[in-house]
This record gives sequence, structure tokens and C-alpha cells, in this order.
Amino acid sequence: MKLKDYKEGYNVFESALEIPEPWYVFHHELAKEEKTLLIYFEYRKGAEFSCSPGCKVHDI
Repeated sequence: MKLKDYKEGYNVFESALEIPEPWYVFHHELAKEEKTLLIYFEYRKGAEFSCSPGCKVHDI
């Protein structure tokens, strides 16, 4: 699989779920026996959030 195709696969989830920046989908798994789709999110390095102006992430 090409990197472009791999990234586009995640973009489908981001578009369908309307995931806003700075969040993005970094992994997904299909658990067939449980009939469950697991989607993992992460935020981009250096992201700022709207809790207050310029609020940066310090710890997770």
C-alpha cells in the first residue's frame, strides 16, 4: 500500500466523523469477532486549544 493511499484511508474517517483540527485519526482496527471498529485519535504536535487564547498542551 502506498503512503498516499494509507493516509486517504484515515481521511475517510476524519471526514465522516467531522474531526476538527488539531485532531486526526492515527490508527484504526476492525475487531471482526466483536463486530467493532476501533478508531484512535491524536492531536498534532504544538496544538493549541480553544479553552483560552493560546492554551497549549502541557501534559497528557
